[in-house]
Amino acid sequence: MSIWSSLMSALAVYNSMGSLGALGDISFHVSAWNDIHTIEDLQRNAKNRTATHAIIGKKPFTEYLGPDLQTISFKIKLNAQWGVNPVLEVEKLVGYCEEGTVLTFTLGGKKFGKNKWMITSVGEAVKYYDNRGAILSSEVDISLQEYVEPKLSQTIEREGDWA
Repeated sequence: MSIWSSLMSALAVYNSMGSLGALGDISFHVSAWNDIHTIEDLQRNAKNRTATHAIIGKKPFTEYLGPDLQTISFKIKLNAQWGVNPVLEVEKLVGYCEEGTVLTFTLGGKKFGKNKWMITSVGEAVKYYDNRGAILSSEVDISLQEYVEPKLSQTIEREGDWA
């Protein structure tokens, strides 16, 4: 097999790699060429908002106010052996979290949920170092919260309100 055909074969495998999904520009995928970047333990939570109103001498009653923001949490295993730089990936995630970056989350080629998402927390557990202290493997816990764009009609501040 020539070098050219070997290169073309490797490129064909890379281009056909299985895309599991993405969080913004971070792609989750698996390929045959030591490039593994997957998610696991995905959990989604949805709840509603209620108010409890006290009544003298009787049980309080509950009022349904509407849906609350959904949350998602999952883990990512980052390993240098799998073609991923754990330090750079974690720094990117922490940056998105601290900057309040709003991201699209896709899974299986489809947008996950009705809205975009914001990273609310990133937790890193370093698993392995090399003999110089460089991080070789990390397990990262990521929590996301649904981000709903404010509508103009929901804006409280209007011209003249402060007069």
